[in-house]
Amino acid sequence: MDEKIDKLILKEKELLSLITSNEMFYVSLKQTEHYGLSINIINKLIDIKTNLLANNGNVIFTYSTLRYVFETLINSKLLLIEPKQTYKLYYFIYEHHIGKTDRFIKVLKNEISLIEKYIKLEQNNFEEFKNITNDNERFQLTSEKMNETEKLIDEQAEKELTIFFGDYKFNGYAYQKTLMEKELLPKYLEKLKGLNQQKKEISKQILLNSTMSALFNFKRQPSKIFAELKDIRSWNCKAKAVDLENEYLQIYELCSAIMHSTSYSLLTTKELEYGEKQFVTDLLLKYSTEIIKNIEKYLNLKQFAKFKINNI
Repeated sequence: MDEKIDKLILKEKELLSLITSNEMFYVSLKQTEHYGLSINIINKLIDIKTNLLANNGNVIFTYSTLRYVFETLINSKLLLIEPKQTYKLYYFIYEHHIGKTDRFIKVLKNEISLIEKYIKLEQNNFEEFKNITNDNERFQLTSEKMNETEKLIDEQAEKELTIFFGDYKFNGYAYQKTLMEKELLPKYLEKLKGLNQQKKEISKQILLNSTMSALFNFKRQPSKIFAELKDIRSWNCKAKAVDLENEYLQIYELCSAIMHSTSYSLLTTKELEYGEKQFVTDLLLKYSTEIIKNIEKYLNLKQFAKFKINNI
């Protein structure tokens, strides 16, 4: 089975080489989105199957790979029948980056607010200790109590604080708060500012794109662009649009039992049995082969060369 995957990876690399050698053709046709999506899809397929071989039958990794490849198959089919899908996939990444960065900033600000409580607890703990001078016995008892209290504070913080907890314990709460406020937060705020500027610039370019303006109802308003580009459909809905609803239900039932913390995933072996490995590998080969054929149609590659991929 590994030999079949290696053979398919080789075919994918050949296809990638063919596409990249004709980059300027797609640029001249103003189809940089088609080109960019295609090479990224193929690169992802190569990477995940290469990692799959390296993980040698790990159950969770194998099923997560199957799910990802199946979803990519759905997208490749949508690209063939829905002209809008090209631009939704290609441009909505700007909104994804902004959303991800904005969510991290909110978590960071919340963490900075929470840490103030632990600074006060740490200070109160130290107050009992700082005035002891020559009383060795009292010093020892207070020191032990202080260490025990510090341990309890850390245990409580570990339950409540979510990021950089190891740094809190090493640096102390007050210093870690300063680092987060003065270094980390400004860094991510600047990153968010840059991402929003990128989004603003790309919005200007999109409004000048006659193909996109014909497909989407932007009304020449930048504020409407990413609302129009957002695909709110569930994967079930997307699968139904390309006649893969039944297969979607089968794949998701199969993968969910493994990828979530269920009785089955907790108690089953971590390695695939031979028959199961063969079954999943056959599906991966089937889906990957179909994706490649869809990309060939999507880019109309027959005009360059007789690139043909047979069933592996």
